[in-house]
Amino acid sequence: MATYGKIIECDIERSTLDTDDIILKLKKSGEPIDVTGWTANLTVNLTKDGEGQVNAFEADGVVFGTPANGQIAIDMTLFNMAKGKYYHDIRVIDASGKGRESLAGKFTVTQRIAKA
Repeated sequence: MATYGKIIECDIERSTLDTDDIILKLKKSGEPIDVTGWTANLTVNLTKDGEGQVNAFEADGVVFGTPANGQIAIDMTLFNMAKGKYYHDIRVIDASGKGRESLAGKFTVTQRIAKA
């Protein structure tokens, strides 16, 4: 759960086979924020500050369910990364186009065996 306005340190762990969405729940003063027209962007990189690196993965998010519930789903359908240790940040963009980095931290991918 994230509180809009603060950069929350949040580590994410995924397996090489995970393609389910990441759901952000945005609140202010404990109440869900109306996220009508809001989006989000997840960026994963080999270095913490992304300096001189090409992003290893990017995904966009849109409102999930009713906007008044304050939820944004980041679409991980195309998630395809090698196992390893990375860094991520998630930027939330409001309806007027103003964005803020809201979450940042380690992004660990573990190897899983594909099932036939």
